[in-house]
Formats: sequence, structure tokens, C-alpha cells
Amino acid sequence: MTGTTAARTSGAQKIVCSSNDRRGSWAKAEAPPPPEFVSHFAVRAVGNHHLVLTPVSEDDRLALADLFATQMLRTHFSRTTRAHLADRLREITRQLGYDPDQNPTMATPPDAALRLGAVRTFLDRSEQVVALLRLYPALYRANGDHRFIISDHPTAVMNAFPYGELGLTSHGILVVLPISPEIMIALHCPTIVKRYEFAEQASLEADQKERVFRYRDGLRSGNPIDIDEDAVLFLNHQQTVHSARYLYAATDTFDRAREALEQQPHLRSVTTHLTFGEMGRPSKRHSEMQSGIHLVVRGPADHGILTIEEIDPSGEGITARTGQITLLAQMASDQGMLRVELYVDGRPMRTLGAAMVEPLGNTADGWFRVVHRDASLRELGKRLDRNRL
Repeated sequence: MTGTTAARTSGAQKIVCSSNDRRGSWAKAEAPPPPEFVSHFAVRAVGNHHLVLTPVSEDDRLALADLFATQMLRTHFSRTTRAHLADRLREITRQLGYDPDQNPTMATPPDAALRLGAVRTFLDRSEQVVALLRLYPALYRANGDHRFIISDHPTAVMNAFPYGELGLTSHGILVVLPISPEIMIALHCPTIVKRYEFAEQASLEADQKERVFRYRDGLRSGNPIDIDEDAVLFLNHQQTVHSARYLYAATDTFDRAREALEQQPHLRSVTTHLTFGEMGRPSKRHSEMQSGIHLVVRGPADHGILTIEEIDPSGEGITARTGQITLLAQMASDQGMLRVELYVDGRPMRTLGAAMVEPLGNTADGWFRVVHRDASLRELGKRLDRNRL
């Protein structure tokens, strides 16, 4: 299942300024950011009009995570998504040649059961709360001409990386919730915060580096981060995309929303943000992925992407060459279980789980292979590779 593609756009990348630095950086263990990045924050009022994030107790931190989880689960999507997925599973079963109506257990759930299931999920939201607790909060401030809008599904989840996924435990996620026309709370994945730490070492243009430092300083101090007009418009678009039917604003500032609805009329009434892939069809292209061949590597604590310059089709597993020697060495030294995806022109072509990266020959040449870490799985992979040739 994947989330709506509109939530995976360059706007989120612009907000967090994810770098294309070819040197890269990689964390092999789940380590917290330095002390100045404090995750124990709550919103406090200073004076009549100024809000800041200040260090608080574990109870207040839990309350913030629960606020986000509540806003995610309280909407009618908790019910309609279940109905949509049940219908899609029935369709897929028919495509496989079996009539689901022959099996009472595969009947479409009645509305009462769907509502009851949604209530149970809402009351037992600890899984969502725990996932949100790992994220680092900051305040975004719209201080230009545009102000934030909000929808009937106000918590928006997006990913700052073109290959990113939208699960709450996925690397690179950003979860936002407007709390006033000027202020939005944003929860950042630790891997985003980590990239702020390395901003001074990254190959960024001056304006990009200034923006990264602004976000980094806001995360450190708890003061609101002034975001530019494009970022405000992007975040407002996310409210439009994530809404079920209704948008709200302090004034009639819905021109961009009206344009979006004209271009995408299906957004006028939405029942779910989740979809199944189509059987027998290739995976959808990630629109923000660059053309060419790339390898996405996800580890227990970090993630990254390698530009592939050459592939050996007769090699074991995924045998390839890259020019990103430093990042390759960091990935290869990770002793955790890696998940690796090979992309061609933005389309995922092959995935290896429970894998590792092995450099080959002279490390300066950039050759490596991705294979299963478990010996028995690796041997099975060799046999499958031979049959594929």
C-alpha cells in the first residue's frame, strides 16, 4: 500500500532541504542528535502573540504525540479506508479467479462493524503515539502574505526524500498540524535532524545553507521557524490533498485550493489516502526521482541513495559501480539488516531485504554487490540469479 503521491513532492524536500551531496553521511546506530536538539518540547505562550517550544516533562511530550495521533484517527478516514481496502481485496480476489461472495468471511463489512473498528483503533492509539514520540518538534511560522489553512483531516504526513515512504516509522517523514493561521507544529524524523547537523559539511548553495541553518536553529531553540511563501503554499496544498471534504481559513484565501480542485476534481470528496498496486502492472514511477539508475539503501537508523554508473548483470545479487565512494563505505560498514531497492528512471525494479553491501576489489573503483546477509538466503539468491540468466 502507498499513500497519495501528492504528499511526496519537492515541496517537502524544499522545507527540509535534503541534500544531494555525493559524499553523504550514514548513521549505523540509533543515536540521538546532540543535546541542543531537544525533543522534550511543548508549545508555550510568551507575551500576547508569541509562541515558543520549551523543554517540558515526559507527560507533556506524551500529550503532544497523543494530540497528533488523535487528529490522525478521529476523522472519517478511519472508517472509510477500511471499507475501501475491503472492496479492493475483493476485486483482487476476483482477478485471481475466485468469487469472494462464496465465502461469508470475505463479505463486505457492515457499516456498524466499520464504525466499531474505527472506535477501537482510536481508543487504542498507543502504536501511533509511540511512533510519533521518536520525532522532533518545531514551530513553523507564516509571516508573509499567505496564512495557513486547515482541513477536516488536519494532520498531514509527507516525506522529505523522493524515495520516501509515508509510514510513521519510515525514515524521512515530516508530520504537520496547523494550530493557528500563523503557526504550525511540525514533527521531524531523526534522520532529517541529523542532516541539519552536517549542514556545514554539505555541498549546498548559499541560500540553501542559510535556510538549513534557520531550520536547525529553530529546532535547537524552540523559536518559530519563519518559512517562505512557497513553503506555506505547499503546506496548504497538503491540507487540500489530505482533506475529506472541507477546508477552513481565517479569511477567504482558497484561490490555490480552487485551482487544485479544478485540476484534480477527485479531491472534492475523498474516502481514503491508501491504494493497492495493480496486479500484473509495473510499480508506479516516483515522480521526484531523477532519471538514471539509483540504489536506495535503508538501514536500521539511516537511509541514503547511490547513483549507479554501471551494473554487472552476471554478478551476484545486485552487482554495480558507483562514484560515491565515501557513502558506499559507510553503508557497507553497517552491520544491521538493510533493505535495498534498485530504481531505473524512478521506477523500482528490484528489492532485497535482510541484505548487506559488500565492496569488491579496489574500493576506489566503486564496485560492490548487495546480497542477503543470511548465508542460506544468500545461497538461495545465487540459485535464483542463475535461473534468471
